[in-house]
Amino acid sequence: MKGAATVIVLLFVSSTITGCLGNESTKNTVETSILDDICPDGVANNTWYHFPNSTNILTIETSELSSVLVGENIPICAKGTYYGIGVSTFEPTIGITSSDNLFMTSWGNGPGGSTAIIRCSNMIEMVDLEYTCENTYQGSVANSNDPYVYVDPWTDRVMKFDMHALAGMTVEWSDDEGETWGPLGLASFATGYSVQDHQTIA
Repeated sequence: MKGAATVIVLLFVSSTITGCLGNESTKNTVETSILDDICPDGVANNTWYHFPNSTNILTIETSELSSVLVGENIPICAKGTYYGIGVSTFEPTIGITSSDNLFMTSWGNGPGGSTAIIRCSNMIEMVDLEYTCENTYQGSVANSNDPYVYVDPWTDRVMKFDMHALAGMTVEWSDDEGETWGPLGLASFATGYSVQDHQTIA
């Protein structure tokens, strides 16, 4: 009986230390991603890298990414912090004038619930938090389901479009950094009954 108990104990002990005495046949491998090369400090937790169809880049196999993220398709490693500017919006469009004013749409935050056009100053190459953001739109066009702002890079004209489902598109513009809106302070229809989504006037 003593002999059988000794054999059983030796079996248990030998099975627990066998890996310590043998040669290591497997090596620990860490799979690296192409994003490790792009962002050596890691991907910021407030940045979402995605493809146009909203596919999260972190869910794609590394072998697939290596063939896609080449040349002009390589993302820039972004680091930053988000700050609230006092207004909310949905799918904002953004434009910047040569005077370094940043314009963006703010859905439903303008006069009477219209689309606000927010002008933010002192944000370009900012070194402190001394910036201002204010609504510059004083028109009367009702809020739309898809507001859009476009800044002409040659003339600094700020154009505001509102897409009203079946009614058509309205367009207004400002040639003085959002101080006044035209034509003649009124909106004009860019289209009759057809809807153009995110159009640009040249």
